[in-house]
Amino acid sequence: MKPPIEMNDIKDFAYITSRKLQNEVMKRLALCLRGVEKARKNLITSLSVPIAARNRNQAWSSKSGFTA
Repeated sequence: MKPPIEMNDIKDFAYITSRKLQNEVMKRLALCLRGVEKARKNLITSLSVPIAARNRNQAWSSKSGFTA
């Protein structure tokens, strides 16, 4: 015959399981956020180059009388 399951055993199991789950979720969230941050920086870098070039072109075209 199995020994009866104590309420404390259930509480301990639930606490340990929820902590493990919480830690796993936090790890995955941190990885996602790192990926998002890296993608954001790459996007800003890739957008800033054409903007700087466009600003130079506008400055050049306004001096010469041409419009871009």
